Amino acid sequence: MKSKLVIASLLLAGACAANLNAQEKTNYYTPKWSDNIFVSVGGGVHAINNDGFNKLAPHFSVSVGKLITPTWGVRAQFNGVTQHLCLDNSYWEHNKTYFGGNIDAMINLSTLFAGVNPNRFFEVYGFLGPQVTVAKSANVLIQNDGTMIPDGDEKARARVGASAGLGLKFNINTKWTIDVEARGAIAPSIFGNISSHRKAEGTGMLTAGVSYIF
Repeated sequence: MKSKLVIASLLLAGACAANLNAQEKTNYYTPKWSDNIFVSVGGGVHAINNDGFNKLAPHFSVSVGKLITPTWGVRAQFNGVTQHLCLDNSYWEHNKTYFGGNIDAMINLSTLFAGVNPNRFFEVYGFLGPQVTVAKSANVLIQNDGTMIPDGDEKARARVGASAGLGLKFNINTKWTIDVEARGAIAPSIFGNISSHRKAEGTGMLTAGVSYIF
């Protein structure tokens, strides 16, 4: 009788251990602080609403973040690289090279409202936070006929603003995801005397990229 109890106990313990191991393998989130760090790269387009000067420009981003829980996370993002001042290619020399940085608080809306599901392929998330943008370009003088001529030396300008956005995440596996993001931002103008009468300008970015979760 005792031997049967021992055998039954061993079988039960083995079943529990196997079940726990299976759960650990399928769970994409672990509470260890060094886990759930991710690196992302993306590319897309960028536009600025500056008195109608809204030609699309190429845009890239590199991010490093941390999932604090399956729902909440933080990340730092570096992005750039050029902004077009005008709709017309004739003013290409008045483009601005810029680099920006964002600190985002992130929330996974799918896990917030539908619960954690390690097998979920598609997720929606939001993010918001402060941003800093640094741009360098010569000022220009707008003449009576609307043409622009260089005016003054190149100066680097830094502006602090805020941004928010929405993202779509496609979970390829427990390590790789495909991300599509739309971000909107508002900040004081970085365009010198072209926008000196504007207190703030809006920008928009649309990017697609990949993330790797450690």
